[in-house]
Amino acid sequence: MKASNTDERLMQLVGRGDHEAFRELYGRHARRLQGFFLRMLEHDSDKAADFTQELFMKVYEQRRRFDARQSDFTTWLYAMAYNLCKNEYRHLEIVRTHRDELIGRNENSIPEKECNYDKEQRRNRLRKSIASLPTEQRDAFILRYQEELSVKEIAHILDVPEGTVKSRLHYALLKVQKEMKPFK
Repeated sequence: MKASNTDERLMQLVGRGDHEAFRELYGRHARRLQGFFLRMLEHDSDKAADFTQELFMKVYEQRRRFDARQSDFTTWLYAMAYNLCKNEYRHLEIVRTHRDELIGRNENSIPEKECNYDKEQRRNRLRKSIASLPTEQRDAFILRYQEELSVKEIAHILDVPEGTVKSRLHYALLKVQKEMKPFK
């Protein structure tokens, strides 16, 4: 397989049943997508690995649906990854609601461990700050600042106008900055 093949060309080959092209795409993107899932799914490394595998199974299943004229491969890939996360958020919300009803309390009543080191405290605060963002802001924030996607790509993935992405990023940054103020 030529290393000079674009992702879009590789997907064309995958659509024709080329397993080597699929391995190449997996090799190019799996690690970064696992990191994306790790950040999107509350730093659960097992779940991130499972979601990475599930995503690439979906890529293979949907191989004939990819159309390079409609979007580039990376945007298509992240849109599918994002949809997997949205489905997981819905599932978790249902589980939390039922669990809270059963035990008669909410998650906020569980005390958190205190960290001994400033660096660890800052890292935890940042994670919590990002996790506490409204879903739409958190997703835009992670796609932009951790996955380094463009506003245009994010708009396509989230299926919203670019202005909406910019607004979500603006408000997310304000909230994160406010939360991180004690750490300068």
